[in-house]
Amino acid sequence: MAGDEVSKAQFLVQAARRRQTGSFIIVALFVSSLALGACGTATHAAPQNHSITGAQAWNYVGQTKTVRYYVAYTGSSSAGTEFLDQKVHYTNGFITTIFASGVANFPTEPAQAYYGHTIDVTGTISIHSNYVEIIASSPSQIQIVS
Repeated sequence: MAGDEVSKAQFLVQAARRRQTGSFIIVALFVSSLALGACGTATHAAPQNHSITGAQAWNYVGQTKTVRYYVAYTGSSSAGTEFLDQKVHYTNGFITTIFASGVANFPTEPAQAYYGHTIDVTGTISIHSNYVEIIASSPSQIQIVS
């Protein structure tokens, strides 16, 4: 694609040379901007998202990863532990577990803050019963994506 832009630019430069010097300067500036743009796109890659899905988390048990998922359900235990669930019924889904001792570290109750949002949660993936989870103890582990 950059080759096509250069050959078009060369054509415009030749045409401008045949006409006037003023046109030549304008076209030369245009060509310069194309060259700079081509260099910029070749050297600057777009940032990549390195998160995995809740379903992929099963493949990374024991590893520290960022999992992206939509919080479809939240719950809490009588002990004050809060759960941010990927599925309304947690079986075979992904959950972020925040123990009561960690809930105190959050400025807003996690269930209210994250319900209905897509989040990135970072931590060590583990298996508990029939679901995978990350245990979070700090708000820095959870980012709202949308």
